Parts: sequence; C-alpha cells; structure tokens
Amino acid sequence: MMVINITELKNKALTLGCEVKENVAMKDYTTFKTGGNCQLVISPKSTGALSEIIKECNISDIPYTVLGNGSNVLVSDD
Repeated sequence: MMVINITELKNKALTLGCEVKENVAMKDYTTFKTGGNCQLVISPKSTGALSEIIKECNISDIPYTVLGNGSNVLVSDD
C-alpha cells in the first residue's frame, strides 16, 4: 500500500477555494452506492482550480481520479 502525504495537496486546494473532505465514504458519491473510504476528496470551484490540483498531483506523483456525477461507476470497497 502506497503511503502519500496529502497535507500539502489539501492546503493547496484550500488556498484555491476548493471544498476539501478527508476520509470520505465513496458510496456517498456514486449512484450504485459502492466504495470504501477515500483519503481525500477535493471539489474544485473552477476549471483553473481543477487544473492546479491535477498539476500538483502529477508533480507530486499522487494518484487521482476525476469523478463527475458518479453515475455508472463502481468503486472498490478496498
């Protein structure tokens, strides 16, 4: 299991005005109501903020998934 430091990413997201939640049950974000916990969920308020968050993830080698409305998505319970 990869251990990643998300503190800097969280702080960056907050300075960009994003909504940030930690240890989130992904079942609350999918129409099929499946999925275990996610370390960090960031909801950007603009395309610019989204772009900055993705850039930070790529630079820091932090894996991410962009999730739209959560329809037709199965998220692992792991």
